[in-house]
Amino acid sequence: MNRTIRLIILALIILGGLSWGIYYYQRSQRITSTDDAQIEGDIYPIIPKITGYISDVLVRDNEEVHKGDLLIRIEGKDYQIRVDQARASLQAVRETLLATRAQVGQIISESEAANADYQKSMSDLRRYKPLAANDEISKQQLEEAERAATSNASKFRALEQQIAVIKAQVKLGEAKVAEATATLNNAELELSYTQIVSPAAGRVSKKSIEPGQWVQAGQMLMAIVPLTDVWVVANFKETQTGRMKPGQEAQIKVDSYPGILLHGRVESIAAGTGAQFSLLPPENATGNYVKVVQRVPVKIVFDEKDLKTHPEIILRSGLNVIASVNIGGS
Repeated sequence: MNRTIRLIILALIILGGLSWGIYYYQRSQRITSTDDAQIEGDIYPIIPKITGYISDVLVRDNEEVHKGDLLIRIEGKDYQIRVDQARASLQAVRETLLATRAQVGQIISESEAANADYQKSMSDLRRYKPLAANDEISKQQLEEAERAATSNASKFRALEQQIAVIKAQVKLGEAKVAEATATLNNAELELSYTQIVSPAAGRVSKKSIEPGQWVQAGQMLMAIVPLTDVWVVANFKETQTGRMKPGQEAQIKVDSYPGILLHGRVESIAAGTGAQFSLLPPENATGNYVKVVQRVPVKIVFDEKDLKTHPEIILRSGLNVIASVNIGGS
């Protein structure tokens, strides 16, 4: 075999090896893509919990705010008056309760003294009865002992009943104190609602409020949109998701930043197609069934290292992207 033939055979072997290598590489790097994808993120609605007039609006549209920053003040004079009234009512019922408890202590002391008198009179009566039977004391002395025992018994029982009544009044007073405390706490809570702060860091959006306006509880005033905690929802065709699973690598191209390739991973795959979660899901039991390829929402999270590498990128909710997932050869 001459040298030329050997070289040809070697070249064929190398070419074949390269072909198999490329085949297996492509098989392990199977990429599926969709341009039906957007950036999404949490949107925090700013909604008052009380009604009132707006006294101050401290932010502007698209202004960046931090968590806890004061956004809006609602006129709080009426709510402060309610706090003052509730605090005064609580003080009044507390003083009444203290007086009632002091009265209980006093009556208990009187009852203990009355009980001692009653026990003494009963002891005297038991001692006088045999003496009267032997004519050692007069009948009048026995009758006086009997009257004393009866009187002391009545006094003691009356004080015991009074103690029961006063103790019931104490329980009622304690309930009134608890109710007044709850009223004060509620009034203070409503007063705190006059200060509306940002629930998260982000930018002010959809501001629809100005000082002097009357607002209702539950009315949408503005929204805070974070710019950091965002992700991609990519709607892949059902035929693309058969081998897709959480943890697979992904690539994201943001339309607003051409030429920049960001990386991420599949975090989760929706339990149903997008159509199933629409307001009016399609009903195919009509006899006129037309098969339509469905879309499955897939959540893709960004690689934080990529975002730090490109600090100029601002990922706003709603931006269009092209998402690709490496479904591999699995």
